[in-house]
Amino acid sequence: KTTLLSFGTDTSYFKPDSEQKTNLRNDLGIAHDDFVVLYAGKLDDSKGGKLLAETLEKQIKLKEKKCVFIVVGNVTNDDYGKNVEEKLANSENNILRFPTQNYLELVKFYQIADIALFPKQCSMSYYEAQSCGLPVVVETNEINMDRVKNKRGIAYSQNNIEEFRNAIITFGNMSEEELQICSNNARQNIIDNYDYVKIARKFTDVMINAYNKFHHK
Repeated sequence: KTTLLSFGTDTSYFKPDSEQKTNLRNDLGIAHDDFVVLYAGKLDDSKGGKLLAETLEKQIKLKEKKCVFIVVGNVTNDDYGKNVEEKLANSENNILRFPTQNYLELVKFYQIADIALFPKQCSMSYYEAQSCGLPVVVETNEINMDRVKNKRGIAYSQNNIEEFRNAIITFGNMSEEELQICSNNARQNIIDNYDYVKIARKFTDVMINAYNKFHHK
């Protein structure tokens, strides 16, 4: 019987920034027309660390662009983590590795990328990624199927490496115009439904209604 209030994000902070994107790419030696794919999160089993590493073992080739991967996050301190890091280090793809970042520092990684990956368990960072205009690749489940509607992303069958790779390639081979539509749809969905200001107002309304209901008893 509790009123459901959704999670969300600060859309005024997590937002696309073309100038920042150019500057950050220059700093990292990434060309303006490279297709940049981001994963930011834990690299453990629950988040699909090994699945991600195995997906990136073989080179992902696009028709006209070079594909660059940015992987942000620490591995677990066990054999699983060592295996993930080894596979990433030996990948045929160009992978830039960064350790786990402060929450507010993540914005620059979202702004530099073209899409974001969520191998398993689409996390809260989904909202920040989409708020920065990033279409997403996520595993198929009831929640994610709704999240990828209206060209906001692509869902792939759980643990299916071939489908996971094909989803990345599909985005990478899109025209700039089509990819921009996906980006705009992702950003707009967060603004319309998951902006912190609107959620805070809903929360305030719930508190006021509860107070009035109690006060008038």
